[in-house]
Amino acid sequence: MKTQSCSLIRLFITGAVALCSLLPAAFSQNPPGVNLQVVGGIPHFTLTGATGTVCEIRYINELASSNHWLCLTNLVVTGGPCQVVDGGGAPSRFYRTVAVSPNMTLVPGGSFSMGDPYGDLGADELPVHQATVSAFYMDRTEISKALWDIVYSWATNHGYGFST
Repeated sequence: MKTQSCSLIRLFITGAVALCSLLPAAFSQNPPGVNLQVVGGIPHFTLTGATGTVCEIRYINELASSNHWLCLTNLVVTGGPCQVVDGGGAPSRFYRTVAVSPNMTLVPGGSFSMGDPYGDLGADELPVHQATVSAFYMDRTEISKALWDIVYSWATNHGYGFST
């Protein structure tokens, strides 16, 4: 059961990652414009774009070969420019802005207890332990088989595998 659960979680995350990589092709939303000013050592962002544009500001403190970008904030561009201030910025921080499909919803990252706390599902569900996942985007509705085939092709061409 544990192997099957882990496989399903890996499949779910792989699908979410693949879908996120397909976002630019999946919709014709223009990327938001961003202006960065540093005032008193604190980064201030001004974002512009079409009303309703959904975007995310991501940051990382050090660039490395395996970057793990974190979400600073998610927002929807309204009629005027949006102002964002990063009050917790590190002395050297890198930023990027990503347009997100309006058909996607953010699943926040966090920690949860994984396993069978009652011991009635089997020994492979023990011990109960803390698991942590990063935030990711998921489609709001089911996807078609055709879209899944695209995700599957992307995943297998980028080193992911699917065990049965």
